[in-house]
Amino acid sequence: MFLILLSSALTYVICWFGYTFLLHSYRDVDPLVLYHQSSVANTRKEGETAVYRSVDTPHGIDLVTGLRISWKYKLRDGNLKDIWKLGIQHNSKVTFGQVEYSMDSLTKTMQALSNYIESSQFSCIGVDLSQYEWFIIILTGLCSLRDFTLHLHDDLIETYTSTEPKVIFTSFAYLDRVLKSDFDTIVLVDSPHCPLVIDSRVATFSSLNLINENAEEYEYTFDLRDDTRNLLVQHSEGDAFTYNQRCFVSSISALLQSLPAEHEWSTKDSLLTTFTNDDTFNFNSLVKIFSALVTGISVRIVPQEELISELDTSTILNIPDNLLYQLMPKRHSFFISRSRWLFSKGVFNKIAELPSFRSLRLIYTSVLKPPSGSSPFSSTYNYVQAITGARIINERLYEHIIGPIVKTNLFDYRITGGFIDRKHTFPRKLGVSANNGELILRDYQDYSADQREGRLSVRGFNVGIKDIDEFRKDDYWTHTNIVGKFGSDGVLYEDIATH
Repeated sequence: MFLILLSSALTYVICWFGYTFLLHSYRDVDPLVLYHQSSVANTRKEGETAVYRSVDTPHGIDLVTGLRISWKYKLRDGNLKDIWKLGIQHNSKVTFGQVEYSMDSLTKTMQALSNYIESSQFSCIGVDLSQYEWFIIILTGLCSLRDFTLHLHDDLIETYTSTEPKVIFTSFAYLDRVLKSDFDTIVLVDSPHCPLVIDSRVATFSSLNLINENAEEYEYTFDLRDDTRNLLVQHSEGDAFTYNQRCFVSSISALLQSLPAEHEWSTKDSLLTTFTNDDTFNFNSLVKIFSALVTGISVRIVPQEELISELDTSTILNIPDNLLYQLMPKRHSFFISRSRWLFSKGVFNKIAELPSFRSLRLIYTSVLKPPSGSSPFSSTYNYVQAITGARIINERLYEHIIGPIVKTNLFDYRITGGFIDRKHTFPRKLGVSANNGELILRDYQDYSADQREGRLSVRGFNVGIKDIDEFRKDDYWTHTNIVGKFGSDGVLYEDIATH
């Protein structure tokens, strides 16, 4: 009997050590890496936490500001013209629905369009945000080829005044309404399905595609002012937020530099994305699309409902967080439960991967609005990772900021219940600062910065500026309505009960 018990004990010990060794050897990273995800400043102000940064850009190292392009023995941030030039060099392809455009054809279209606008002596352009799939063409094309500033309005027709842009880009579906306005020039970005009686103010986008194929190739000669020009002015609820070139190039560079070498974007990849009725997500989609032009990968832009059906040829997916779980098939099996368990232990695996997702390797999900109790949490993300065999990076977006303010670690599959103290619960894991920004929490109601909790403020190069003087007064910090707590792992956890 004693020998049986001894044999059982030895077997248990051997199995336990074997299990521990195998589990540790198959983990993507050592767990200690996930317990130290932020660089924390040594000092802090009264009523504030210390400043938190991602360990990718620790204190003492400059935050990411741009593309770091060599110029006269120096490094400069770059601008959208540089990115457009890279897209041409890579011969990148951009597909809208079922129509594919080469960078060469897009360049010729944009050259004709900009020549048309310049001949009309317009220096600013208004964009009606009813046709999001064309928003990317207008924004990247015009701002990448010429020195235009775009003014964006939720309803440009209603808010138009004589001092604002006199040319508008809009959809044929909205033409009747726009014709009643005082715009001097109306450019339609889609082709009508019926004969169109052309008003003298109307130019069709399709007609501008009739371009001389012998047009000169696009050449960009750098001007020192290009890297600092204002790119966009977003008009929202009576306020105007200005975005310069650095807002975009810093976010693009931060995205591409945040990935380990073996997971970087490459020319073998293809990006699948969409547009929504949320400007914040659309700006973030632009960051992904510009990143694709930098790296030379193809881009496909489709309606939201077609995202999942187009995944068989895509390797990178950009999708709103609330849409991700809705569109995924719901399955239950032994392999899925085992796969989710392995993910929770830090082991990436593909034992439950569905064939339709086999090409997918990376998913960017974006939290657009304050999450509710029904929003996806870490266990849900692990389910999606199990059936897709892809890694997920969750990004928290915020209005009037280009790109994410916080993001999760590529290897952080931990299922966490967040933090619970005597007063509050912080259930949602948001992640750490983007590489072009930094974070603090400030005292808020009964949330104390002494306990590493409070309301979040963000400082970085991707923030739209409303009032530069007010911006400077608060040391360039931008306030948010996000309430959370910094964990001992350096990760920000959100209290969703405050929304």
